[in-house]
Amino acid sequence: MGAVAFAVALVTQGNALVSDLFSWLTFVNVALGLFNLVPAFPLDGGRLLSSLLWWRSGSRQSGVHNAVRVGRVFAYLMIAAGALELFLGQVASGIWIAFIGWFLLSAGASEEAGSTVRTFLRSVPVSAAMTSPVVTLPDWVTVETFLDSIAPSHSFTTYPVHEASGQLTGVVRLSDLVRMPRGERAEKHLKDVARPIAQVPTTNPREDLSALIQRIGAGIEQRVLVFDRGQLVGILSPADVARVLTVMQARSAGPPPSPPSPPAA
Repeated sequence: MGAVAFAVALVTQGNALVSDLFSWLTFVNVALGLFNLVPAFPLDGGRLLSSLLWWRSGSRQSGVHNAVRVGRVFAYLMIAAGALELFLGQVASGIWIAFIGWFLLSAGASEEAGSTVRTFLRSVPVSAAMTSPVVTLPDWVTVETFLDSIAPSHSFTTYPVHEASGQLTGVVRLSDLVRMPRGERAEKHLKDVARPIAQVPTTNPREDLSALIQRIGAGIEQRVLVFDRGQLVGILSPADVARVLTVMQARSAGPPPSPPSPPAA
Protein backbone atom coordinates (compact mmCIF):
# COMPACT_ATOMS: atom_id res chain seq x y z
CA MET A 1 0.00 0.00 0.00
CA GLY A 2 2.89 2.33 0.73
CA ALA A 3 4.42 1.62 -2.69
CA VAL A 4 1.11 2.23 -4.46
CA ALA A 5 0.56 5.48 -2.55
CA PHE A 6 4.11 6.59 -3.38
CA ALA A 7 3.55 5.90 -7.10
CA VAL A 8 0.29 7.86 -7.07
CA ALA A 9 2.02 10.72 -5.25
CA LEU A 10 4.66 10.87 -8.03
CA VAL A 11 2.09 10.74 -10.82
CA THR A 12 -0.08 13.48 -9.28
CA GLN A 13 2.68 15.98 -8.50
CA GLY A 14 0.83 18.53 -10.61
CA ASN A 15 -1.97 18.56 -8.01
CA ALA A 16 -0.44 19.57 -4.70
CA LEU A 17 -3.45 18.50 -2.59
CA VAL A 18 -3.65 14.99 -4.05
CA SER A 19 0.12 14.56 -4.08
CA ASP A 20 0.42 15.61 -0.44
CA LEU A 21 -2.41 13.29 0.55
CA PHE A 22 -0.76 10.23 -1.04
CA SER A 23 2.65 11.25 0.30
CA TRP A 24 1.13 11.19 3.77
CA LEU A 25 -0.44 7.79 3.05
CA THR A 26 2.98 6.55 1.92
CA PHE A 27 4.57 7.62 5.19
CA VAL A 28 1.78 6.15 7.33
CA ASN A 29 1.79 2.76 5.59
CA VAL A 30 5.58 2.43 5.59
CA ALA A 31 5.69 3.40 9.26
CA LEU A 32 3.00 0.86 10.13
CA GLY A 33 4.77 -1.81 8.10
CA LEU A 34 8.08 -1.19 9.89
CA PHE A 35 6.41 -1.10 13.31
CA ASN A 36 4.65 -4.37 12.52
CA LEU A 37 8.09 -5.98 12.06
CA VAL A 38 9.12 -5.22 15.64
CA PRO A 39 9.92 -8.67 17.12
CA ALA A 40 7.24 -8.62 19.79
CA PHE A 41 3.86 -10.32 20.07
CA PRO A 42 1.18 -9.87 18.77
CA LEU A 43 2.95 -8.13 15.86
CA ASP A 44 3.95 -10.12 12.80
CA GLY A 45 7.59 -9.53 13.64
CA GLY A 46 7.11 -11.45 16.88
CA ARG A 47 5.49 -14.35 15.04
CA LEU A 48 8.25 -14.39 12.42
CA LEU A 49 10.88 -14.48 15.16
CA SER A 50 8.97 -17.21 16.97
CA SER A 51 8.81 -19.28 13.78
CA LEU A 52 12.55 -18.83 13.16
CA LEU A 53 13.43 -19.86 16.72
CA TRP A 54 10.98 -22.79 16.48
CA TRP A 55 12.72 -23.92 13.27
CA ARG A 56 16.16 -23.70 14.88
CA SER A 57 15.26 -25.38 18.17
CA GLY A 58 12.68 -27.87 16.90
CA SER A 59 10.34 -26.92 19.74
CA ARG A 60 7.40 -24.59 19.24
CA GLN A 61 7.10 -23.82 22.95
CA SER A 62 10.80 -23.00 23.16
CA GLY A 63 10.51 -20.76 20.11
CA VAL A 64 7.58 -18.86 21.60
CA HIS A 65 9.31 -18.56 24.99
CA ASN A 66 12.50 -17.10 23.52
CA ALA A 67 10.57 -14.80 21.17
CA VAL A 68 8.58 -13.50 24.14
CA ARG A 69 11.84 -12.78 25.99
CA VAL A 70 13.08 -10.70 23.03
CA GLY A 71 9.72 -8.95 22.74
CA ARG A 72 9.81 -8.18 26.45
CA VAL A 73 13.04 -6.24 25.96
CA PHE A 74 11.44 -4.10 23.23
CA ALA A 75 8.36 -3.56 25.40
CA TYR A 76 10.45 -2.35 28.33
CA LEU A 77 12.41 -0.06 26.00
CA MET A 78 9.17 1.48 24.76
CA ILE A 79 7.91 1.97 28.33
CA ALA A 80 11.22 3.62 29.22
CA ALA A 81 10.99 5.83 26.12
CA GLY A 82 7.46 6.81 27.12
CA ALA A 83 8.64 7.69 30.63
CA LEU A 84 11.43 9.81 29.14
CA GLU A 85 8.92 11.63 26.92
CA LEU A 86 6.81 12.37 29.99
CA PHE A 87 9.88 13.68 31.80
CA LEU A 88 10.64 15.98 28.86
CA GLY A 89 7.10 17.35 28.90
CA GLN A 90 5.66 15.41 25.93
CA VAL A 91 2.71 14.07 27.92
CA ALA A 92 0.48 12.78 25.11
CA SER A 93 3.20 10.99 23.13
CA GLY A 94 4.82 9.69 26.32
CA ILE A 95 1.62 8.12 27.57
CA TRP A 96 0.91 6.66 24.12
CA ILE A 97 4.38 5.09 23.73
CA ALA A 98 4.31 3.70 27.27
CA PHE A 99 0.84 2.27 26.66
CA ILE A 100 2.01 0.49 23.50
CA GLY A 101 4.95 -0.94 25.45
CA TRP A 102 2.62 -2.17 28.18
CA PHE A 103 0.33 -3.68 25.54
CA LEU A 104 3.23 -5.56 23.92
CA LEU A 105 4.32 -6.79 27.35
CA SER A 106 0.82 -8.05 28.14
CA ALA A 107 0.35 -9.63 24.71
CA GLY A 108 3.65 -11.48 25.02
CA ALA A 109 2.67 -12.94 28.38
CA SER A 110 -0.71 -14.02 26.97
CA GLU A 111 0.94 -15.63 23.93
CA GLU A 112 3.35 -17.58 26.13
CA ALA A 113 0.56 -18.73 28.42
CA GLY A 114 -1.54 -19.77 25.43
CA SER A 115 1.37 -21.71 23.94
CA THR A 116 1.86 -23.54 27.23
CA VAL A 117 -1.82 -24.46 27.39
CA ARG A 118 -1.82 -25.70 23.79
CA THR A 119 1.27 -27.81 24.47
CA PHE A 120 -0.26 -29.49 27.51
CA LEU A 121 -3.63 -30.08 25.85
CA ARG A 122 -2.28 -31.36 22.54
CA SER A 123 -3.48 -34.93 21.88
CA VAL A 124 -5.93 -34.73 24.82
CA PRO A 125 -9.41 -35.53 23.41
CA VAL A 126 -12.53 -33.63 24.36
CA SER A 127 -13.92 -36.87 25.85
CA ALA A 128 -11.28 -36.69 28.59
CA ALA A 129 -12.62 -33.37 29.86
CA MET A 130 -16.32 -33.17 29.02
CA THR A 131 -19.11 -33.58 31.56
CA SER A 132 -21.38 -36.49 30.73
CA PRO A 133 -24.24 -37.34 30.73
CA VAL A 134 -25.97 -34.03 30.05
CA VAL A 135 -29.28 -33.05 31.63
CA THR A 136 -31.62 -31.56 29.02
CA LEU A 137 -34.86 -29.78 29.86
CA PRO A 138 -38.16 -29.09 28.04
CA ASP A 139 -38.03 -25.56 26.72
CA TRP A 140 -41.67 -24.90 27.67
CA VAL A 141 -40.89 -25.07 31.42
CA THR A 142 -41.14 -21.70 33.14
CA VAL A 143 -38.11 -20.12 34.71
CA GLU A 144 -39.83 -20.17 38.10
CA THR A 145 -40.53 -23.90 37.90
CA PHE A 146 -36.96 -24.58 36.86
CA LEU A 147 -35.45 -22.58 39.72
CA ASP A 148 -37.82 -23.94 42.35
CA SER A 149 -38.13 -27.61 41.37
CA ILE A 150 -35.38 -28.63 38.94
CA ALA A 151 -32.19 -26.66 39.62
CA PRO A 152 -31.91 -27.73 43.31
CA SER A 153 -31.71 -31.37 42.18
CA HIS A 154 -28.66 -30.90 39.98
CA SER A 155 -25.18 -29.46 40.30
CA PHE A 156 -24.96 -28.19 36.72
CA THR A 157 -24.86 -24.52 35.71
CA THR A 158 -25.71 -24.98 32.00
CA TYR A 159 -28.68 -26.85 30.54
CA PRO A 160 -29.54 -27.55 26.90
CA VAL A 161 -33.28 -27.26 26.27
CA HIS A 162 -35.43 -29.09 23.72
CA GLU A 163 -38.86 -28.81 22.14
CA ALA A 164 -41.60 -31.45 22.32
CA SER A 165 -40.07 -33.49 19.49
CA GLY A 166 -36.75 -33.73 21.34
CA GLN A 167 -34.95 -31.33 19.00
CA LEU A 168 -32.52 -29.08 20.87
CA THR A 169 -33.49 -25.42 20.65
CA GLY A 170 -31.00 -23.64 22.88
CA VAL A 171 -28.96 -23.47 26.06
CA VAL A 172 -29.77 -21.73 29.35
CA ARG A 173 -27.32 -20.64 32.05
CA LEU A 174 -28.29 -20.77 35.70
CA SER A 175 -26.50 -17.49 36.39
CA ASP A 176 -28.64 -15.71 33.79
CA LEU A 177 -31.89 -17.12 35.17
CA VAL A 178 -31.28 -16.17 38.81
CA ARG A 179 -30.71 -12.55 37.74
CA MET A 180 -34.17 -12.31 36.23
CA PRO A 181 -36.71 -10.19 38.17
CA ARG A 182 -38.96 -12.41 40.26
CA GLY A 183 -42.05 -10.96 38.62
CA GLU A 184 -40.98 -12.27 35.20
CA ARG A 185 -39.99 -15.78 36.22
CA ALA A 186 -43.53 -17.17 36.19
CA GLU A 187 -44.26 -15.72 32.75
CA LYS A 188 -41.02 -16.49 30.94
CA HIS A 189 -40.31 -19.96 29.58
CA LEU A 190 -36.84 -21.38 29.13
CA LYS A 191 -37.11 -21.03 25.35
CA ASP A 192 -37.69 -17.29 25.81
CA VAL A 193 -34.35 -16.78 27.55
CA ALA A 194 -32.25 -19.55 26.00
CA ARG A 195 -29.30 -18.85 23.76
CA PRO A 196 -30.25 -20.21 20.29
CA ILE A 197 -28.67 -23.57 19.56
CA ALA A 198 -27.21 -22.24 16.30
CA GLN A 199 -25.04 -19.82 18.32
CA VAL A 200 -23.60 -22.49 20.63
CA PRO A 201 -20.18 -23.89 19.58
CA THR A 202 -20.05 -27.65 19.08
CA THR A 203 -17.41 -30.35 18.88
CA ASN A 204 -17.03 -34.12 18.92
CA PRO A 205 -15.45 -36.38 21.57
CA ARG A 206 -12.37 -37.06 19.43
CA GLU A 207 -11.25 -33.48 18.73
CA ASP A 208 -8.10 -32.37 20.56
CA LEU A 209 -8.70 -29.81 23.27
CA SER A 210 -5.83 -27.74 21.89
CA ALA A 211 -7.40 -27.64 18.42
CA LEU A 212 -10.81 -26.86 19.88
CA ILE A 213 -9.56 -23.90 21.92
CA GLN A 214 -7.68 -22.53 18.93
CA ARG A 215 -10.77 -22.97 16.74
CA ILE A 216 -13.40 -21.31 18.91
CA GLY A 217 -11.27 -19.03 21.10
CA ALA A 218 -13.38 -17.33 23.78
CA GLY A 219 -16.46 -19.28 22.67
CA ILE A 220 -15.69 -21.89 25.28
CA GLU A 221 -16.77 -19.38 27.95
CA GLN A 222 -20.35 -19.98 26.77
CA ARG A 223 -19.90 -23.81 26.96
CA VAL A 224 -19.40 -26.22 24.09
CA LEU A 225 -21.85 -29.00 23.24
CA VAL A 226 -20.29 -32.34 22.36
CA PHE A 227 -22.08 -34.42 19.71
CA ASP A 228 -21.28 -37.93 18.57
CA ARG A 229 -23.10 -39.11 15.44
CA GLY A 230 -25.78 -36.51 15.95
CA GLN A 231 -26.39 -37.34 19.62
CA LEU A 232 -25.58 -34.99 22.49
CA VAL A 233 -23.06 -36.90 24.64
CA GLY A 234 -21.45 -34.20 26.75
CA ILE A 235 -20.84 -30.56 27.53
CA LEU A 236 -17.51 -28.78 27.97
CA SER A 237 -16.88 -25.81 30.25
CA PRO A 238 -13.79 -23.73 31.15
CA ALA A 239 -13.74 -25.51 34.53
CA ASP A 240 -13.50 -28.87 32.75
CA VAL A 241 -10.56 -27.66 30.65
CA ALA A 242 -8.85 -26.15 33.71
CA ARG A 243 -9.19 -29.44 35.59
CA VAL A 244 -7.55 -31.44 32.79
CA LEU A 245 -4.85 -28.78 32.38
CA THR A 246 -4.02 -28.97 36.09
CA VAL A 247 -3.70 -32.76 35.89
CA MET A 248 -1.46 -32.57 32.79
CA GLN A 249 0.77 -29.96 34.42
CA ALA A 250 1.06 -32.09 37.56
CA ARG A 251 2.03 -35.12 35.48
CA SER A 252 4.67 -33.19 33.57
CA ALA A 253 6.20 -31.97 36.81
CA GLY A 254 6.85 -35.57 37.84
CA PRO A 255 6.80 -37.04 41.35
CA PRO A 256 8.21 -34.98 44.19
CA PRO A 257 11.81 -35.78 45.17
CA SER A 258 12.25 -38.55 47.73
CA PRO A 259 13.33 -37.46 51.20
CA PRO A 260 16.97 -38.17 52.03
CA SER A 261 17.70 -41.44 53.79
CA PRO A 262 18.43 -41.19 57.50
CA PRO A 263 22.10 -41.43 58.38
CA ALA A 264 23.33 -44.85 59.39
CA ALA A 265 23.53 -45.45 63.07
